[in-house]
Amino acid sequence: MLTNSKSPALEPPRLLAGLTLLYWGAMTGEAFIALIIAVLLEGKNWVKWNWDFKAAAYVKAFQASLGIIGLVLLVVWLNEINQNSLFQVIKWFPLCFLPVELAQRYGKNDRMNLNTFFFFSRQRMRQDLKEGRSVSPKTINTGYPYLFGVLVVASCSSRMDIYVHVVMLVLMTIIIVSVSIKRGLGWKRLAWALPIMLIISVWIQSETAAIYKSYVARGTAYADPSVGESSPYRSTLGQLGSMKKNPEIQWRMWGDEVPGYLRLNSYNNYYGVAWSYDYKSADFEQIEDAFENGAGIELGGEDTGIYTFNTEHEVMVENGGSDRKTLTIRGKGQSNTVESIVPSVAGLFAISEMAGDGVIPSVHPLGVLKLTNRKAIIDYKLWRIDQNLLDSNPDDDLDLAIHKSCVEAVRELSDEMKLSSMKSAHDKVDAIGDFFMKEFTYALHFDVAKTDYAQSAIARFMSDDRRGHCEYFATTAAMLLRQQGIPTRYCVGYVVREKNADTWIMRGSHAHAWCSAWIDGKWEIVDLTPSNWLSLENGKDRASWAQNFKDWFQNIKQDFLIWRSKEDNQSLMNLVMWTLGIILLLWFAYRLFKVRVKYTELDNISRSLSNYQVPKEFELIEGKLKLLIGGRSAAQTYHHWIYSAHSKLDENLFDRLVDLVNLHEQSRFGGVDKSQEITNISQKIKSLLK
Repeated sequence: MLTNSKSPALEPPRLLAGLTLLYWGAMTGEAFIALIIAVLLEGKNWVKWNWDFKAAAYVKAFQASLGIIGLVLLVVWLNEINQNSLFQVIKWFPLCFLPVELAQRYGKNDRMNLNTFFFFSRQRMRQDLKEGRSVSPKTINTGYPYLFGVLVVASCSSRMDIYVHVVMLVLMTIIIVSVSIKRGLGWKRLAWALPIMLIISVWIQSETAAIYKSYVARGTAYADPSVGESSPYRSTLGQLGSMKKNPEIQWRMWGDEVPGYLRLNSYNNYYGVAWSYDYKSADFEQIEDAFENGAGIELGGEDTGIYTFNTEHEVMVENGGSDRKTLTIRGKGQSNTVESIVPSVAGLFAISEMAGDGVIPSVHPLGVLKLTNRKAIIDYKLWRIDQNLLDSNPDDDLDLAIHKSCVEAVRELSDEMKLSSMKSAHDKVDAIGDFFMKEFTYALHFDVAKTDYAQSAIARFMSDDRRGHCEYFATTAAMLLRQQGIPTRYCVGYVVREKNADTWIMRGSHAHAWCSAWIDGKWEIVDLTPSNWLSLENGKDRASWAQNFKDWFQNIKQDFLIWRSKEDNQSLMNLVMWTLGIILLLWFAYRLFKVRVKYTELDNISRSLSNYQVPKEFELIEGKLKLLIGGRSAAQTYHHWIYSAHSKLDENLFDRLVDLVNLHEQSRFGGVDKSQEITNISQKIKSLLK
């Protein structure tokens, strides 16, 4: 606790730190580490060595704590522990500040300067000393603050029952009573102060647990704006714009024959301002039911790691074939969930080698792929052929529907293109593409007129503005094809255009929208956005050196995490980390062993003499005795003063005063704490002096 240099330091009693740490270990699931820390801290009560640390040594201990905090932050960052990353850092408070607490407990001084924890304050003190000014820094014993921090961190748990509260109440009672005795607080005051402080401590514990549950147990967290994901529910026109503005790498892909498009989502229902997946028309109550209906089936039972989505496709995995191709895809998932819609390809029939344990793949009837219980860094292999197997057959009620807001505009544009005069679906597709190239303009930024509020944005795009980005072109193409009786769906994902060595790269700027049309009895990709759209955005792909460095660092980090996630590599990493940790600890232990100081009873007495302060009760009684028997000279001991006035005192009072003086001298010169006995006998003497 914060004190001045003359008052005795407040130190926790024996075993309190150990019990508190064991409670932390039980609450956080780190019982073994808690036991080690508890033994290290409580060991000072039995070890006869200590260290004469100076102010600079305490600063080094604090710097060691900052180093441990840095390591914890690095591990949390590398592991991509997302929504509860803050609590993962806070959880290790006892370990992070262990160097400071060890220096406090094993040092000869019972306090350290408060400016140990403040760089600029230390600099100012150095400057004052350099210029000859006297300094008197505040000092602190870190024992109780450390215990309070451990108790708060232990409260960051989803478990909060009567037993947890009881243990907290017991520990807090010990702390409050110990501090009260040290401070000389009377039992009457303690009797009413203790319940109030215990109620406050339980309230703090409950509030801390509630915050933890809100942000961790319930998975509440902020979405990472650098990660481009689209919703399987709906896609509003313009939504891809935010993804396109992001130059960061979203996904990487390896394979011999890569497709030109990676699909994230498909939609079959357009309602004027957005596309959506109408899962209820497929007799699903919720979209989760649609995914569960297409849950992956592990080939050959558990632990094979290969999943198909239809029992009929298992033979395709087992028999192989020259037309079977594989792709490996890697990227980062959103930080506020353990589920992700991930890129898929036409012709997907199996998935394997997913990073992490217990990852569950699933697809819904439009062929959208989702991974559940995935790692933050996502890595998987797709198996595909040139035939689309997972997308459901057309539903004319949905895949041919045209929203009422653009029926007239679609009819007029179709007539302008003379689509009805063309016989084949491919001719119609080609005609629409040629017309878009001649009569429409690709633009990411454009002004939309607000004069006709009854007209939809797509209708204005078709008839008036004719300026827009891929979402407008894909939606317009879908409406035109539907008007011509060709079932069509709207898709969003990435185009595959950028390559670095053997790695294909998908950035946010590669986000794109296109159509999937049912032609000649199969779904075909139909992308009718003017082909020069990529060249118009190429400026964003010519990344600066800073972006190139960021890409390199991101790739190195992801590759390392995927490498480390493999069981053999995990064992190797653990061996390396333990070896380095033991070597570092042995080096520190050797350095400390060389400068150890033997701890003797004389050290205990001298320490007690330097910290001793005459109790207030003793001073009050001395003042009253002066009025009764006269003052005490500076050279006169308390014993001589009392015995010289024996005849003036009541015998009972005299005996009590002799006992009080004996207790005082034991505390001051014997190194024995008799503060409680002094308080008790002083109260009896006060009643005799009245």
